[in-house]
Amino acid sequence: MKNLSWFNKLMFFLNIVLTVSTFLAYRLPFLAPKLFPLLSVLTLFMPLFFILNGLFFFYWGFQFKKRMILSGLVLLMGITFINKFYKFSAKEYPEGEKDFTVMSYNVRLLNVFKWLDRDDVPDDILTFINEKNPDILCIQEFSNSAETDLKVYSHKYILVEGNQIKTAQAIFSKFPIIYQGNIVFPNSNNNVIFADIKKGKDIIRVYNMHLESIKITPDITEINDKNIDAINQSKSQKL
Repeated sequence: MKNLSWFNKLMFFLNIVLTVSTFLAYRLPFLAPKLFPLLSVLTLFMPLFFILNGLFFFYWGFQFKKRMILSGLVLLMGITFINKFYKFSAKEYPEGEKDFTVMSYNVRLLNVFKWLDRDDVPDDILTFINEKNPDILCIQEFSNSAETDLKVYSHKYILVEGNQIKTAQAIFSKFPIIYQGNIVFPNSNNNVIFADIKKGKDIIRVYNMHLESIKITPDITEINDKNIDAINQSKSQKL
């Protein structure tokens, strides 16, 4: 540090702060957001952290300083995270006779609670599904209250659960469903349903999983179980 100019000392201090912040961002995906709600937003800045660490790496490298190792190690440890943010083009394969398409879609109860002040949301959702025309359609937060024409799918499995708010998981298929079931998550309103679908001579098991939202809100004080239960109860009264 004694051989560094005042500017390089400042840059090294900022480099250390960036390194600590990046390591925290690496660790946060493995921790519950309720434990560190304010820090959970750090993961949103991961692309910026990668760029800044890269700039520090070249900054020290051009000066032949050993401090480049600090940012180099951070970038090396973050390779798996880089793959999650950036996807490179893959080889395209021609469609085959055995190919089929699967769509997973959270339709938010088809807007029955009027979260959006529009009446055409179910129609827009149906139009989108028809445009994509998947062979197997997995829907989270499905509702039978909204009239949605999915008659093109002759086979379906719908599991409706909930005390105050009736919400459903659904699997629609153009191929026969020969077996179906569900997996219950303990202490949670979310679950998994599955269906064994027969396509030709093959039997394919399809899982439709509805994971719990981390419930990020602008006001961090709203992230607690009591407020969430109160919100759900007020929504259920609108049915």
